[in-house]
Amino acid sequence: MGAVASHSTQAAVAPVATNWTRPTDPTGLLNDWQLAYLTAVPLLHRVGALDGVRSSWRSVNDGKTSAALDPTATGSLLRIDLDSSGAIVVSLGAPSPRCHFVPDWAMSAELDGRGGITVGTPYYRTLNDKLANKSAFTQIRNDLCDLYRRGPATLALSPGPPDIEPSILPTLLPPKSLFGGDLRVVQPAIRHGNQISFPADLIALIADKFATAGFPCPPPDGALLAIDVSYGSTIEATLSFHANQQVCWLEFRCETFDRLPATGQQRVGRHLLLALRTLTEMLSGTAAEAILRQHVDHLAAEGRNAEGSTHLEETWTATVPAPAVLLRAGQYFPVGIVITSPVPCTLSDLLIAERSLTTRRRGWAANILTKKSRANIDWSARRPAMFVAPDSPGPCIRYVHHGNPQIDTQAVVSGTETVFWQARLVTAAEAGGWHRSILWADTLSTAGGILAYGTELMTLMRTLSSGLEQRPNVRVDTFYVWA
Repeated sequence: MGAVASHSTQAAVAPVATNWTRPTDPTGLLNDWQLAYLTAVPLLHRVGALDGVRSSWRSVNDGKTSAALDPTATGSLLRIDLDSSGAIVVSLGAPSPRCHFVPDWAMSAELDGRGGITVGTPYYRTLNDKLANKSAFTQIRNDLCDLYRRGPATLALSPGPPDIEPSILPTLLPPKSLFGGDLRVVQPAIRHGNQISFPADLIALIADKFATAGFPCPPPDGALLAIDVSYGSTIEATLSFHANQQVCWLEFRCETFDRLPATGQQRVGRHLLLALRTLTEMLSGTAAEAILRQHVDHLAAEGRNAEGSTHLEETWTATVPAPAVLLRAGQYFPVGIVITSPVPCTLSDLLIAERSLTTRRRGWAANILTKKSRANIDWSARRPAMFVAPDSPGPCIRYVHHGNPQIDTQAVVSGTETVFWQARLVTAAEAGGWHRSILWADTLSTAGGILAYGTELMTLMRTLSSGLEQRPNVRVDTFYVWA
């Protein structure tokens, strides 16, 4: 039986070939591999919730027997990405609490240079000589080949920033979802009207650095300068700079802060803290640095419960819906923005926009005994992070599972972590001194019919759009794929 099952598995994962028609690129910035990837993106919408499909993050490397590969209560994450070689990789597996991704299998679609695509399976694992989640493998490969076979993908470029509201809906998590266990840190010191004061002789020094610490915006009444610390929405949240003959000060203004949803408060709070951290670094070695550092540490302080532990709130609950991007066929789905400007969009711009993304803390204990003690819990986070590879065509922001749980930091990752999505920035010079930049998602994933942390991807695009539109002669268009 073992030999028969092995031959059966080898037959199931044998390469298959299909035709492909190159779609029209409305951006003028994408190559054939990237267009082939976008043709496959609707796969995430077609497969739905993958009901009944379960994957395990455990492996033989965890010191377990092969029986431990039997699917557990863990759900499955379906991910599609464009790897550095140009192959479109579709994988199904489970995120490990140790931050890495454990695939059941990975299929790879590659252009054959003759107008076709070959879909192979460079990696798979078995349980009792059977392909893990074989029925899901067959369904997903058939759907992938059908997407390539049926004709060119429908791609569109629409004027203006992304219209993300129709994509984000209040959603209840299914039981034992991969997104269960996300926790939010409460930072009670952040309030509308927070001020940081400095001696008047520091006015020129602070003003010189302040304007480059974020996206400038029209200053509120009485302020000399201001930067936007919102998340590209209709709310007004600013960090402004004021001065008179005796003193100068920074002031956080967001009159609706206390009425924002919990996620909105964290977005604004993290943006504010990282803007202040950036300004502190710019003023390193000056008298202003010590004043700033003391106040920022106070604002960043985490709330404590009665036992003195960090006060954590559930991001998702079984009874209260949370905003999520639901994947449904028959809709235009925003996958990127195109910026046309006299000055190229830069990594600095991207990192400013990244400030508005939330960090979700997660805890894990190796066994039930250590769960009784918070001191023995391994804390990590699902969070935004920067990824730059030597052969990368542009800088990336990833949403990953990472070992750094601190909210007021910007993490850098190496590539071994679970990646839920990735947005890459690519810029090209054009005639007349103009530049076109595209920020687009070249890795996406889904679990339970939900785009994994899709609200964060939408927020990144919206925040970058909003910040750049404050500059003169900047046009933002949104790039959609029909799913």
